[in-house]
Amino acid sequence: MDNMVPKVQKALLQQTMTVVLLVVGTGSIILSGCAERERKNPFDPEASQESPVSLSLKPTPSAVILEWTVAPISQVVGYRIYRSVNDERHFVLYQELNTDNRVFLDTDVERFRWYYYRVTALGPATESLPSNTERTYLGPGTIYLVSNSGFWIRQLSYDLLHELDSYDTRFPPVEWAPAIEDHMIWLAYGPYQHLGRLNLVLGREDNFFEEDLRNPVDVEIDDRTRRLFVLDDGNNELIVIDDLKVIHRVQLPKGVYLRCQIHSGTRRLGILSETRFLLFSLDSRAIVHQRNADSNFRYQDLEVTDKAVYLLASDVQEQQTQLITLTPPLWEAAKRPLNGIFFEMAVDVSNQVFYLAQITDIRRPDENQRLVKLSFSGSRLLEVDNFNFIADIKINPYDHSVVVVDRLRDRLSLINEEGKLISESIKLYDPIRVHIE
Repeated sequence: MDNMVPKVQKALLQQTMTVVLLVVGTGSIILSGCAERERKNPFDPEASQESPVSLSLKPTPSAVILEWTVAPISQVVGYRIYRSVNDERHFVLYQELNTDNRVFLDTDVERFRWYYYRVTALGPATESLPSNTERTYLGPGTIYLVSNSGFWIRQLSYDLLHELDSYDTRFPPVEWAPAIEDHMIWLAYGPYQHLGRLNLVLGREDNFFEEDLRNPVDVEIDDRTRRLFVLDDGNNELIVIDDLKVIHRVQLPKGVYLRCQIHSGTRRLGILSETRFLLFSLDSRAIVHQRNADSNFRYQDLEVTDKAVYLLASDVQEQQTQLITLTPPLWEAAKRPLNGIFFEMAVDVSNQVFYLAQITDIRRPDENQRLVKLSFSGSRLLEVDNFNFIADIKINPYDHSVVVVDRLRDRLSLINEEGKLISESIKLYDPIRVHIE
């Protein structure tokens, strides 16, 4: 028995040591896990240096809404907002908020200035690294943009950098008629043979007139009567719709129809095919004037204003363009020849200038395009290069800046009256048309 005691003690000692080692080992694992977790705490000086805050902006014409999210960490006691004006180098502490706030409305702002923002999280005795830096340039007007292949509509801020709202479409639209006052956008679906009506409040789209249309290439809305005018290239028809009912059809001469444009104030609707311009009276529902393009020229664009109608026609072979002005009541034509091929147009009547898209290299028409500003008297005021395919030009009615849609580069450019590039949009897949409200 005496010889067995040491063996039992030895066995007990080994078991005890094993338990102790297990406990110590487990404790090491636990402590190691705690240390690892602590190193992820942004308030730990030895932590990997990442900000727990992610910032986004929603600009309005007169204010900036800041919203931020925070990673799931403890010990946050507040937030600090830093702001810099007109550059990204001079951030100053702008606001300090408690943990109940993750949204801030900055109303101490001015238009036509850049504002830069960062947000940090506050710990008991220190501060996290700043969030991503976000910027915005404030100005009047809201931008609406439609994509063909993207199947979407976006609402963008003035500076084109921030998406304020988004809507999906069921098919790829070829043209549209924004009726923002009614919270609606009408969509022409071309070969898909119908119209869509997008409700901006509900975010829901309804489809109409599948049996009445063959190839609706454009749609316009009369602001006064809310009637729709649909240009159907498949049937060579102009179709008038009131209260979701077809009330009138106008048979058009045969041709390849491109687009139409309405001017509710003068009760006129311009209709453009490759070789013919038609002027339609909204009141009499009849064609009141028509003009054929000159030999070898093809119509490219039109603009209907209260004083005149402007047409753009080009001869690709000779690389010549005509800028045609039609004035009532006889609609006599004044033709201004332009060297080069111009194919898109916007008219600023109050400032008496045209903005034109020009192809600068006929061998690579979708790679070298230019924006040209031309006075009514014919003076070339400025040129802006670095475009691939200008799909649309819109003049902001509030400040006369210009938004240019570059379809192939998936971007929009904001340019002021002096031709200075103010901002370029985030990447926007296949944009085709823009509207400024």
